[in-house]
Amino acid sequence: MNTDRATSICRKNESIMKRNCFRWILAIVCLSISNALLAYEWETYGTLMTVEASYMPNGIAFQSNSGAGACPAGSWLWYPGQGNTDQDKRDNAKSTLSLLLTATVSGNMVHIFGSNNVAGNLCVIDHIHLTNN
Repeated sequence: MNTDRATSICRKNESIMKRNCFRWILAIVCLSISNALLAYEWETYGTLMTVEASYMPNGIAFQSNSGAGACPAGSWLWYPGQGNTDQDKRDNAKSTLSLLLTATVSGNMVHIFGSNNVAGNLCVIDHIHLTNN
């Protein structure tokens, strides 16, 4: 009877160890993948100085008081509308324009993420967060 109990305990502990090992491996893989998927090369916080909406609905040019990657403070930054279809890109640009105007009027800072790609004289922005200072 004792050997049956010992065998049962060993099997139970082995099962727990396998689950814990699987969880650790899964966590490591998830963390590795999430870091690889980050599309931006730099990030910065800043207050907006100018928002140029005349390029709508294709995208928005704006200026921030902080340097953005390779672009110094006050450089023109470009946010292209993002999405799978042209309509998605236009809708995304509209909602982002709303965010930028809100940040400008309220004086709240934005958290800007971008890459060192340059479109003309404009540094390309990947995404933007409106902050609550």
